[in-house]
Amino acid sequence: STFSLHYGLLAWCETVQDSVIIKNTSTKVLQITQEASIVGSDVNNFMIAQGPLDPTPTLQPGDSVIYYIRFVPKEGSTGIKKAQLLIKTDNKEMPEIKIELTGEKENIDIEWTVSPLDFGAVAIGSKSEIKITLTNKGKIMRRLFSVQSSHPDITVTPQGGNIEPGGSLELTATFKPTSEGIASTKLDFYFNIPCPDTLKQLITLSGDGKKGSINYTNPIDFGVITPCESTTDSVVIQNTSTIPFLLVDSMRIEGGDYSNFAFENSISYPITLQPTEKFSRKIVFLADNTEGIKQSELVIRALIDGDTVEYKSQLIGTSRIGLTVIPNELKYGDIVVNTTKTLTLELKNDGTNDITINSLQPFSLLGTYVLTPEPNTVLPKTLAPGESIIFTVEFHPAEVNKEYTDTLKFSIEESNCQLLV
Repeated sequence: STFSLHYGLLAWCETVQDSVIIKNTSTKVLQITQEASIVGSDVNNFMIAQGPLDPTPTLQPGDSVIYYIRFVPKEGSTGIKKAQLLIKTDNKEMPEIKIELTGEKENIDIEWTVSPLDFGAVAIGSKSEIKITLTNKGKIMRRLFSVQSSHPDITVTPQGGNIEPGGSLELTATFKPTSEGIASTKLDFYFNIPCPDTLKQLITLSGDGKKGSINYTNPIDFGVITPCESTTDSVVIQNTSTIPFLLVDSMRIEGGDYSNFAFENSISYPITLQPTEKFSRKIVFLADNTEGIKQSELVIRALIDGDTVEYKSQLIGTSRIGLTVIPNELKYGDIVVNTTKTLTLELKNDGTNDITINSLQPFSLLGTYVLTPEPNTVLPKTLAPGESIIFTVEFHPAEVNKEYTDTLKFSIEESNCQLLV
């Protein structure tokens, strides 16, 4: 009879069976006096699966019986398990037959690391990742088949894989917040080979969902320029949140008098602004030889809270000549022929630049209307802001029942801009 059985290494859910044959090799009858039993420190890890039908058999010389012993390492910690199969006989020289039983049990032994330790602040709709490394510290291959997160905004991929003894499995935890606030999860790891092991709440991960916010120049008022001038101003965009946000598309100018506004330079997109960081872009207002209030819109596209949002800033600029004609129409009414009626015309500089009145352009009713500067001013004449020049305009009708209509035009210069008013 063998005096020891070695079962090798098993996981807690596995079993293995071996057998012991007890044979009477003497010339005398051998009586087994008690039913066989398992004794020793790890008795609960071994069992007699099957023995002789008669638990106390009588063995004639040459007879034998067989015992099937199973190693069932369900209880206790990882390590070597030992017990003995004990068979008592009436043989005075060997009253007890002891068979040493040895097996090694291994519980799942997984170490883990994460990098970084948490997701930090993450914009709603954006994502942050953490690398998880699972290392098998045991001697048996383990198969991970599922990872469950307690928070829907935190997921893990891949969901499974084999981890060889001493080997590792790399996983990625992704946090994509859908709302503002702290999100925390406890990850459960489920293994199915060789045993249905569950590592509950093995790793705790957390992140902070943040809403994005920006501040930008609105409106952008370019002030007043002459019709042949241009001026530049800037839109300033600042990230006022605690997370980065992304300009995902080109800014554009649209609507209204869009042709009077343009970006000074082209830029490359996308642009990421860190918290408190500012971005500035210059915009040109071109009067393009026209007068009046010009308006358009600057559209800024930004990825905020997972959505592409359009922010609009009003563009306003005024183009006008700084010279005011008072009044802008002279009405003489009915006048007796060959008599004279005199009205006054004032040209006033109500702008911010010097204006030079160079000349009066020829007009068709010269003689019927006589224009005289007062006091006897000689053109060209430069008017500083706030100054004015007054003309007397005499009307001398010569024909009965005739309507006299004409237009006075002055050639002026403002900021190197030659104009007619």
